[in-house]
Amino acid sequence: MIIIPGMISRALFPNIVPCNQPSTCQAICNSKQSCTNIVYPALIVHILPLGFKGLMIAVILAALISGLTSVFNSASTIFTVDIYPNLCYLRRDQIKNQELMIVGRLLVVFMILISLLWVPVVVEMHGSEIYVYMEQVMGFFAPPIACVYLLAILWTRINELGAFCGLMVGFIFGLL
Repeated sequence: MIIIPGMISRALFPNIVPCNQPSTCQAICNSKQSCTNIVYPALIVHILPLGFKGLMIAVILAALISGLTSVFNSASTIFTVDIYPNLCYLRRDQIKNQELMIVGRLLVVFMILISLLWVPVVVEMHGSEIYVYMEQVMGFFAPPIACVYLLAILWTRINELGAFCGLMVGFIFGLL
């Protein structure tokens, strides 16, 4: 499903999407490599009727916001339930729900700030090719996670410490 809009755009807009010369790409979409980031917006602008353009933009924004809130909520829950009480192990029994809620909200604000500060790094490294960046990041994390899952399924002696150490070593080797 990711490839089909690109193939349609390449057929419908042969002068825009497949840049033959870097100077052409630079003039069209301000990128020296390709104009892949304008494929989906070009389809929406040139093919959909007026009412559906707004609907499609609303759908895309709703999906984006839904995905972000899911990630923020999940990370906040994992931190406040699993990690924060272990950091405060001396007063673990005294932690109230109000404190956990405040810590969770502060963590969400912190994640949003880190995300906003990370955007220029991604743009500078990959020329706003977000899909390429996403695939590279998944390439770092997917092999260690897959190994831990496979070992957990196939070997009964694996434990939590071994899985954690395997993930950390795998992430370090992935970054190298």
